[in-house]
Amino acid sequence: MANENKNTVIYSLFRTSKRESNFHWIGPLGAIPFYVYTTSDGSIVDLVNNDLDDYIAVAVRDSAEADLLKQKGFHESRNLIVVKDYLAVWTMLKLKRADFTIAHKPYQGIIEEAHLKEEDFKTLETISLSMPLYVAASLSTDLETR
Repeated sequence: MANENKNTVIYSLFRTSKRESNFHWIGPLGAIPFYVYTTSDGSIVDLVNNDLDDYIAVAVRDSAEADLLKQKGFHESRNLIVVKDYLAVWTMLKLKRADFTIAHKPYQGIIEEAHLKEEDFKTLETISLSMPLYVAASLSTDLETR
């Protein structure tokens, strides 16, 4: 909708590879931290010191999280499961079909919607990533207008 309407500006938008050509990117606002989550009985995930092939990650297709994981070296054909929505992410994690996911806080609403419990998961705060939010405008916006 916003990318179709003339003179539309969006605040707080992640700049993902899929969105790159859909907007005029005006500038960054600030970064949002992402955290690594696993099941409450899951082992520590070390994305820095271990071989990435030791882990399977799950993320929503074309999401900021999927982009971050791909930047870290994860591949869909090997160690990255992509799903249609965030409910599926947490369900896959709970079912232990993946070792971890990354998310920014808060995620409690999604967990409740999936009929899971927050206690089913733990945050590995020792590993954090961040991604900037941007101000963007629809492509039909005249950027020269003052």
